[in-house]
Amino acid sequence: MQYFCGINHMPFRHIIQEYRSAYSGLSRDSWLLAVVMLINRSGAMVLPFMSLYVTRELHFSLTEAGLLVSLFGAGSIAGALTGGALVDRFGVFKIQVVSLTAAGIGFFCLIPLQTFQSLAIGLFTVTFFSDMFRPANASSVAVYSPPESVARAFSLNRMAANLGFAIGPALGGLLTVIDFRLIFVADGLTSLVAAFVFYRAFRHRQPAPAPGRPPLIGPAYRDAVYWGFILLVIIFAVAFFQLFSTMPLFFRTEAHLTEPMIGGLLALNGFLVFLFEMVLVNRLEGSGKDHLLIPGGIFLLILAFLFLLPPPVWVFLLLSVILLSFAEMLAMPFMAAWITKRAGGNGLGSYMALYTMAYGVSLILAPLAGTTLADQAGFHSLWIACSILLIPLLFLFYRLPGLRR
Repeated sequence: MQYFCGINHMPFRHIIQEYRSAYSGLSRDSWLLAVVMLINRSGAMVLPFMSLYVTRELHFSLTEAGLLVSLFGAGSIAGALTGGALVDRFGVFKIQVVSLTAAGIGFFCLIPLQTFQSLAIGLFTVTFFSDMFRPANASSVAVYSPPESVARAFSLNRMAANLGFAIGPALGGLLTVIDFRLIFVADGLTSLVAAFVFYRAFRHRQPAPAPGRPPLIGPAYRDAVYWGFILLVIIFAVAFFQLFSTMPLFFRTEAHLTEPMIGGLLALNGFLVFLFEMVLVNRLEGSGKDHLLIPGGIFLLILAFLFLLPPPVWVFLLLSVILLSFAEMLAMPFMAAWITKRAGGNGLGSYMALYTMAYGVSLILAPLAGTTLADQAGFHSLWIACSILLIPLLFLFYRLPGLRR
């Protein structure tokens, strides 16, 4: 208890030392990649507010809103697979510049779209270009990081992403009060600024391409164990992505929160991950308990859904978001670290492409299943279903090959 509650200055100095240790030893390029991610994700407000935008401004049905949000996932799959293939053949630099620039322009093009068909095409196209960035960026993190700190390098990138996500929805909640269309302007501007900063920072710092011509079919596609891992990630992410698809609707319709309050709760997730993930990963990386970390995150995610079952008072909503945030911190960095270890430098782009694709599939399934179940059986049934869906993952991730040292 003295560590947390001591009245002298030792606990505070110890905490400072913990944070200093967590951030030391990371390469300059890892920090530059994190800056680009921070800028890009600071505009992340179209996805969390899309369901509210189309239901309140365009008067679409709940099912139509779920279908449109699911197109983020469809575009993500196509973009991730395309980006992963292009990364292995053309390198990480060109793909990231093209992706960020095209996505930035695309967000502006979404503003005048008012019909379901036009928005469907527009959202798919924008997400396709936006998510070409993800396997290229993840491959960059692995390339620029020494093996002993790769989990921390991924955490640094995720920390930047989550700090951006703390800024994005909070700002988005305020912008929607003025005009919902401003979220598209903000998302587009941050993508274009991120493209400019990345180009300036890395145009003379491109990693050397791997010797020889990469195979057309990456090694990840022939790895049966990895396909099993991808299936587990999809199930995990279907539950986790309720945060972006159905939870905002739950907060609005059942808890009667305003848009700025919803943005604040979503921003809390990003802020908590920004504040604690690096120190947590620094403590746990190399602890020899890797096989417990991902299951531990899944257990916390189950608890997060259970806190949504009582009457939606503020304290339960807050506890749910806090638990969900720590679930993310335990599970996702060590998933990415396991992938890097599994790839072993052999066709990393294809491994990261499939990992990104898993989240794209989940972005399709999560809003479709979530909004349909909530519409037909209620939000309580949805939270119970998510909890039941996650229970087998506790044991399957625990048995994942290569996690034990």
